[in-house]
Amino acid sequence: MAVKFDFETTLVEVAPPKHLKAKGRGAAKGIAGKLGEFHHETMVEFNEVSNTKTEVHYKATISITGKLATFGSKILKAKAEETGQKFVNSVKEKLEKEG
Repeated sequence: MAVKFDFETTLVEVAPPKHLKAKGRGAAKGIAGKLGEFHHETMVEFNEVSNTKTEVHYKATISITGKLATFGSKILKAKAEETGQKFVNSVKEKLEKEG
């Protein structure tokens, strides 16, 4: 089953270099039409441990409704974890290039 996600995320708090917060919402559509909606709030905290190390802590709260919640929540959870790890790796790479 193919699912397309249309979503938008906005940074609502940015306090470099320590903190950011994003909120977003979207909808999932499949062959049969609208499958559900989701909302997310993500908080990211950066903690400089030393001149060469920064800890990144993030927390994402996601709510899912509709058929998507019933049938796809496990898949979405795994995808969210994968996306979170990609985000952390991207931040790490950028910080290493700038450092």
